[in-house]
Amino acid sequence: MEILIDGLAFDLLGLLPGPWIVPPAIEHFVERAPDDLIDCEAVGLFPSPHVAEGANTLPVVRTMLGLAAKLAAKFASVRAICWTPARSAVSPPTFVEAVDVWLRGGQFPAPGLFALRRSADGSIRSNGLAFFVGSEFTIDADLCGADREATDVAASVAHELVGFGMPESAREFSLDDATIVQLEPDHANRMTRVRYARAS
Repeated sequence: MEILIDGLAFDLLGLLPGPWIVPPAIEHFVERAPDDLIDCEAVGLFPSPHVAEGANTLPVVRTMLGLAAKLAAKFASVRAICWTPARSAVSPPTFVEAVDVWLRGGQFPAPGLFALRRSADGSIRSNGLAFFVGSEFTIDADLCGADREATDVAASVAHELVGFGMPESAREFSLDDATIVQLEPDHANRMTRVRYARAS
């Protein structure tokens, strides 16, 4: 099925009588569990071929996610929304709320559009944000704290990077609690390091 919205075309694949699609590999679950996806049938929403070249641009992504949120809210049988760049599965209510907030001018939807992995040293690395900005980020351990605190910091960093892109050189910005952090790009490794700003 082709769906036209806001001048853009998207293909909804996996509907009968068309061919079925393989469910995506999922590693991260947001208010879902692996058992929630047992015996599910997958349908996939993709930019149509003439839009695919701009698939990771914000206008296309925002429109596609808005459409996905509308579909998830309309059909009670939807068990999860899977975002393949992050290998994540998100519960429909969480996904719909996060996308709606973003489309109304709020924060980039942290639940599900990128994932976080904590390293042995306590630092945290993103997975999936490169789809939007061409790089991932890593947050120093002394900024991470408890999981909830780390998630809040990561959400603010992601919002900043999606809005302004990977920095060309080190720059500072303020978290929601007024903490000043520094973004240090590592272009060779497509990585942005997040650390406390150095005292002047």
